[in-house]
Amino acid sequence: MAKPLLVCKCVAWSAYSAATAEHHISTYNHRVSLQTRHTCLVTVQDVGLWHKLATMSAEQGYIRQAVYCWSKFLSKERDDFEARFTRAQLYGVLREGWKAKGQFQQLLGKEPGHPEVVKELARLYNEDGDPSTAIELLETQLRDHYDKLDLTHINMLADLYINLGHHDNAVKLVNRTEEVFCSQGDLPIDLQVRRGTCYLNMGDQASAVADLQQLLDHPVVEDEVSYLDLYLLVVEQACKAGLDKFAVAYMDKIRATPGLLEDVKDWQLVIDGYCRADKHDVAIEMYKQKLAELAQQDERYFPTVLALARLYAGIGQKSAATELLSQLDNQLSQGDITLPDARGVQVGQNCMGVRGMYEC
Repeated sequence: MAKPLLVCKCVAWSAYSAATAEHHISTYNHRVSLQTRHTCLVTVQDVGLWHKLATMSAEQGYIRQAVYCWSKFLSKERDDFEARFTRAQLYGVLREGWKAKGQFQQLLGKEPGHPEVVKELARLYNEDGDPSTAIELLETQLRDHYDKLDLTHINMLADLYINLGHHDNAVKLVNRTEEVFCSQGDLPIDLQVRRGTCYLNMGDQASAVADLQQLLDHPVVEDEVSYLDLYLLVVEQACKAGLDKFAVAYMDKIRATPGLLEDVKDWQLVIDGYCRADKHDVAIEMYKQKLAELAQQDERYFPTVLALARLYAGIGQKSAATELLSQLDNQLSQGDITLPDARGVQVGQNCMGVRGMYEC
């Protein structure tokens, strides 16, 4: 099998090359240092060098090469737990999940209940479409290795329960966590929000509101810590439960914090929430702000214009919708917008004849 591109056949390590590489490390010129190390000749017995090469290769983005170097290191240092853990993580980066899981299972056999190994395994199994095994791993951690349990395990298990619709199990888990882990303090806000969304799905709106309202005490972004995902989760779940007015306070705080809604699905979720709460003027303003930010050649520009036109039509402002689509038609005819299929404009114009078809 061919060696990685930058890895040389090794027989000797010259003092000059070593000193040169160490100089580049000390001056943070890692790329030159890495090249220097690979250009020189290395002895198989120099395990410390393989460790450095593995670390530097990963830092420079040469993941396959880093795996090769870690394997060379581990051929001499078979019991180095951290090295095997790091190599297993890199297998995951390379999307070789079966190798990663095999490595992590071996590590778990050596150190049952190792907290980070359990997290990595649970994540891999869930990503591979096997949430049941992920749940089993985390439940075993909770039952048999309580001394190695942390709140990340709890969060992961709660999310798995919620994703499978096991809201009652998630609530029991969070309640038990509050009793045991948080007897001297408050339940972490992320677990409180998760429990609140579970109550929503269980039909207990009073308990849900009591939990979810606690999030409003936290800014959307605080000291570089972002709670945006929790705010969006509340908006999504509250709207699904018909608590559209309740969701407005969360959407208002999101809007009041600039630069957050970069993902299309996120700002569309907020706009749809405002529509459901009959705050169409706010939704229209958000669409206009987004269009002002987008270049006409941006692939998001065209569908955003159509979405705004549908909103106008849905609330009975047919003239505003017609004017907007006419402007878009002109932009297309002048070549300002390049699309594989511009028939969406004509479709939109035809659909506006039916009042209310595009209700939010």
